[in-house]
Amino acid sequence: MRLLAVLLLSVWPAVVGMLSPHDLEANDQGRAAMYVLGALNGDWLVPTDRGEAPSKPPLQTWLAALAAEKLGLDEYTVRLPSVVATVLLGLVAYAIGRRLLDPDSALIGVALFATLWSTAKLSFFVRFDMLVSLWVALALYAYALGHPLGFWFCVGLGTLTKGPAGLGPPIAAVAVDLVARRDLQGLRALKPLLGIGVVTGLVALWVVPAYFFHPAQMSEMVRFHLVDQLTNSGTHATAGARPFWFLVVFYFLRLLPWSLLLPEAFRRHCRPTAPAFLLVAWIVGGLFVYLFPPSKRPDHVFAMYVPGALLAGSVLADWLKGNAPPVLRRLLDGGTRLWAFGAGVFALFALPLAWMQLAPLPQAWRQALQSVGLQTFSRPPFWVFAVLLLVSLPLWHAFQRHASSRARLVAALGAQALACLAYAQVLAPPAVAARGPAARRFAAEAAERAGGPDRVVLCEVRSWEVPFLLHRNDRWVDVEELERRSAAPTPSWVVLPYGLYTRLAAQPGAFAGRGTPPVVAQGVDFRPLEDGDLVLVEVGGPGAGSAGPPPTGPGGEGEPPPSEGPGLPSSPAEPGAESGGGMSV
Repeated sequence: MRLLAVLLLSVWPAVVGMLSPHDLEANDQGRAAMYVLGALNGDWLVPTDRGEAPSKPPLQTWLAALAAEKLGLDEYTVRLPSVVATVLLGLVAYAIGRRLLDPDSALIGVALFATLWSTAKLSFFVRFDMLVSLWVALALYAYALGHPLGFWFCVGLGTLTKGPAGLGPPIAAVAVDLVARRDLQGLRALKPLLGIGVVTGLVALWVVPAYFFHPAQMSEMVRFHLVDQLTNSGTHATAGARPFWFLVVFYFLRLLPWSLLLPEAFRRHCRPTAPAFLLVAWIVGGLFVYLFPPSKRPDHVFAMYVPGALLAGSVLADWLKGNAPPVLRRLLDGGTRLWAFGAGVFALFALPLAWMQLAPLPQAWRQALQSVGLQTFSRPPFWVFAVLLLVSLPLWHAFQRHASSRARLVAALGAQALACLAYAQVLAPPAVAARGPAARRFAAEAAERAGGPDRVVLCEVRSWEVPFLLHRNDRWVDVEELERRSAAPTPSWVVLPYGLYTRLAAQPGAFAGRGTPPVVAQGVDFRPLEDGDLVLVEVGGPGAGSAGPPPTGPGGEGEPPPSEGPGLPSSPAEPGAESGGGMSV
């Protein structure tokens, strides 16, 4: 029964991720998706994004490409490694908690980890963070079991997933553990010389042939990942300087409110002789790795959320058993009651709107909701919050007077889980939630009008979503090629950024002097076109038309005619993502 609970908790983040609005333009997901497309096109050794060298080693790309070969390539199969890694990471976290703490602490720790927004977000991202966190956790679990070969093998797999991010944290955690315990015998048992050979051998199996067949791309990848990112310099430098302590502070802020329990957990387990000291060493060593490199991204510390959740879970487990100090007991009694109140609010708030996301509403229902100011994919009006608050008061009263500590903790965890769902479903602006389906309709219409996705001409398209939907990983054409196609006797269907379209439309003699072709379809709905948005036009041929650029004022002006082509399966877009994200070349 406990294992079933762990499995269900481990699946929850992936469920929230799949139900959340997503698109491939957010957080560089499109680049990783294009690597999968490159592998399926035959570039298994060094998958590229339209000729640009990869920024990460290829292990996750290979796994996603193998899944796509069996299940078909779409925006779900490229995310499959992250989804599977999320479930496995929950199971490994429980195994580590049982080994170093106790079953109750392990179960509560997994629940804390599974209900974090960061876990839900990365569980359905085409990113490398979830898989590398799994390898880090497996490596330290093997170390705790006394299996040095398993430890080094997982370190090697982590290095093949995300380079130094898979190599540094587990080695740093073990180093902190061995140094604090002054365990020279443990260092010998770890067999570091064997480990160097295992990690080097695993990496060399890919690096040597990759350098032999693709020396230029491998050199570019090393310069990008090991030099530009680690030194925060070059063309791929992250924006803005961040102090060395940035990720340490961010780690504790992202774990709130459970990070408030970490000082008590550190007090209990900070002695090197404590069985759970490895969890403390995991956090300290992992954060230490990221203190000094100038490139600091919040997701870098995700692999350290597992030990933080397990340590916080140990404090909560002792509280349920009545072993917490009086001050902490009063804090947890009041805090869980507050979160129980939040559970009622978010249950009433998130679940109906999540249902509206999953089940299309009849048109009459939509009109009724819009008449009172409420519509799907948008923030509800303020009075809805007041109504939900009043409805939740009986729940708050019941939990305050009659609920046990265990029931209040369950309600608090439910509040956090539903908060993730509410954040994903409700707080995404309409344009973000609509962008993914709009891109699918746009790609489907472009492919139908051109007579197939391989016949669509991509002109200066540096974004990812539409090329991926068209299964196109080739280089885009430039403006000169667009002019040649505009003068050709046969028509071509061209996808290009709206900003480029308007600049060409303002130039006399553009489009081979035939006049500006009208926009047939656009890649966004519900808002005016912006420079980075994609549009579809027909150029060349004896029947090429002439028209100016469509108006961009409010009220839906400039929208394309309805698509006549078949729709592609829809998948939501990432909340808070910027529209029309591009890639620098």
